[in-house]
Amino acid sequence: MTTTKVLFDESHNELLRSQKIPDDDEVDTWNQLGTTLNQELGCDVTLHTVNETGEEHLTQELLSGYKVLVLAAPRKPLTNAEVEAIVNFVHEGNSLLIAQSYQSLNEFNTCAINLLLEKFGLRTKPLLTNPPSEIPAKQFRSHYLSSEVNRLLVKEPAYLETINDLPRVVATLPRTEENFLATVEVKRGRVVVIGDFVIFGDEYFEEADNKKLVLNIFQWLICKNSLECFDAQFKAKVTYGKTSTFSISLSNPHRKRLEHISCLLESDAGAAISEPEQRIRSLPARGRTQLQWTVEPQKLGFQSLRLTIDFPEKTGYPSLFFDSVAEFQCVPDVEIDLINLTPLQKAPEIVETGVPFEMQAIVRWANGAKQVPLQLNLKSSPAHVTVESVGQSETNHWRLIALDAGDWKIHLEVAELDQPITRLIRAYPSTQKRIHEIERDIVILLTAEVHHQVSQLRGELVSPVIQKIPFRLLTPEDQVRLLEPPDTREALLEALRAARKEEDTNQPLVQYLLENIAPTYSPVHGCCIPYDPKLADHLVAIRKHAPFEEHLAYNLMGIDGDERYGQTWLKQNIVALLLHEKYGHGFFFSQTKLGKQLAILYKYGLEPATDSKHLRAPYPRSLYNDYESVIDLIYDSSIIVNEGFATWLELVILPRLSELMGQAAYRRRDFLFHRDSSMVDLAQDSEYFQKFQPQRVSKYREGCEYLELIHGYFGSDWGPKCAVQAMIKATDVDLGITESGGQVQFGLQVEQLKAILLNEQSKDAQSDERLRAIHDVLRKHIDEIIEQQEELQCHRSCLHSNCPINSIIADKLGW
Repeated sequence: MTTTKVLFDESHNELLRSQKIPDDDEVDTWNQLGTTLNQELGCDVTLHTVNETGEEHLTQELLSGYKVLVLAAPRKPLTNAEVEAIVNFVHEGNSLLIAQSYQSLNEFNTCAINLLLEKFGLRTKPLLTNPPSEIPAKQFRSHYLSSEVNRLLVKEPAYLETINDLPRVVATLPRTEENFLATVEVKRGRVVVIGDFVIFGDEYFEEADNKKLVLNIFQWLICKNSLECFDAQFKAKVTYGKTSTFSISLSNPHRKRLEHISCLLESDAGAAISEPEQRIRSLPARGRTQLQWTVEPQKLGFQSLRLTIDFPEKTGYPSLFFDSVAEFQCVPDVEIDLINLTPLQKAPEIVETGVPFEMQAIVRWANGAKQVPLQLNLKSSPAHVTVESVGQSETNHWRLIALDAGDWKIHLEVAELDQPITRLIRAYPSTQKRIHEIERDIVILLTAEVHHQVSQLRGELVSPVIQKIPFRLLTPEDQVRLLEPPDTREALLEALRAARKEEDTNQPLVQYLLENIAPTYSPVHGCCIPYDPKLADHLVAIRKHAPFEEHLAYNLMGIDGDERYGQTWLKQNIVALLLHEKYGHGFFFSQTKLGKQLAILYKYGLEPATDSKHLRAPYPRSLYNDYESVIDLIYDSSIIVNEGFATWLELVILPRLSELMGQAAYRRRDFLFHRDSSMVDLAQDSEYFQKFQPQRVSKYREGCEYLELIHGYFGSDWGPKCAVQAMIKATDVDLGITESGGQVQFGLQVEQLKAILLNEQSKDAQSDERLRAIHDVLRKHIDEIIEQQEELQCHRSCLHSNCPINSIIADKLGW
């Protein structure tokens, strides 16, 4: 009988060696493995440190006398010549075992070992997450290597990437599902690659099923495996009362026919299996077959199938056991919902601390579904939420009390399914209660005062549509959840969690929050004002955060405990934001031609910097991808007029409310004009502003100053009305954007829109350029316009049909 020769390489500073190395704790020895290979598989095991000439390199001549080469976590890179020699060795019909480890991979060695692995369709990488200590049966796929292997103990595994279809993955790592063990058959040779060498070493060899896997690996490498088993298929979920098909492929790796093979499929949970034992009468040399069984689970929950393959005694082949050839979950054909029976203010997730609320599980079986009794149990963190059943016989009705303010998870568990239905309840924190008090005691009264003063300016500014625009104070978290898309939402919520825990200087975090959490107008949700003076106080108190104090106060509506930002300051800011957001931006988006078109885009998520993967496909995702560059131009073209008008309106109306409110106009002007520099970045990054350079660094200033100039030209009686009319004419831009049948319609093609928006000769489509031109025309014709205004008595009412402003603009500019 020919002895199979196995070569263990130690010339590349391997972590698995024949002898320990002093002061190198990562090294293990392969003494038990060597003995086992010799006694149980009849292998002749040799180690290689240097060749006959004293060189360390692996050469084709050196390898020619061996059947299997073992590279057990080499830390020294292979040379190109060695890679070529090893590849030729495999192609000639021999076998290769490569075992890795986190410790064996460094920048240079990873490149070298991957140069070899890529020849076989693989790459290896260090695992950066916390390494698992064991690999359970469910991580293994059907293969000769996984027979009787239910649990491995590992230490610091690396993972594998497949780069083509050559490798067959046998096992993955828990949690990350990265590939851990793979086989490759290439030409006449065989390759096994595994992510941790320790299972071959003396320290771990006898642990769990490590030894069994090692023996299977070498049996396969020396071509003494009885069968090839692969491609086991079964659904991960099977509906109760229905059947599913399990299949597996078998092939004969030998040159001799296999006969009378018995394959027995069993269930660990009593599933009904039609013809559980199937026999293969004959499997020809190199032949392949597929077996199928029909399986009907008899109970709910997680369960598995096991497969036993027996061979005639005369073949000498041991049975193959796959104790978890398929794992699945049997689920009821039912929809289960958890509802709050006592929602607060029509918001089912909102509750108040200390106030009982009731929840009920609603079970809806599908038509024709096979029903089974369900055991339901409701749980939550007992430290924060108490749960008790309602009634003696009820199993789907509970009474709960939130003990603390915050967000708490409620879990509805269905016995045996291990798949809870989770609901998040939000117990009112003190900030939320304060918000309700402010909205009740302050916002309602101030809204009435603001409405009256704005209505004196021009009636259109207080149209029914604008009156209905919500003005809401929100916690920062609620604002983020309401306005932001999923990716941004999670990042901002994480930033807020970090900010609340932060105790040391973290200026980038504060800047990130200030850039993304601020008073915002949404054409869909209205005015959204973040309110959290406690968070502002917490951040300002941290060392080196003082320079952010003013911004934090404005963005979060005050600083807790700071008298400078007390009740008067709060009222002034609420009034300013009512004017700026509700009546300024609200008028732009709901009453102007350009604003209405932008509101349509906003409604369908067609905004600048939108991640199109969050849009529904194919529509409107395809539309956004086509018009993305134009959408950026449209939004940019509106900034100066939109923000300028909102700023002008608040600065005009604030002094009209009262002397106390008028004082806010000075600090608001200073804050908006001198604390904002957003146009600097836009001037560099925006295609639109590269063509039409802004004249101020603050987005609020330029448009406001033009409107103030127009206001001043025509005096206190006519000036404000003229400024509004100038803004209306500046935004009288029809880009052909409409909404029909729940879809956005673009009347012009992308290139047409782009051409008119970037046209320096014509100012028809650029609202900011129109405002500049309108200002220049009005300035030149002040006397003529005033004379007509006196004749029409424009100070009494705004006669749009004969408006001198409209007439001169139409005459001189053609608009």
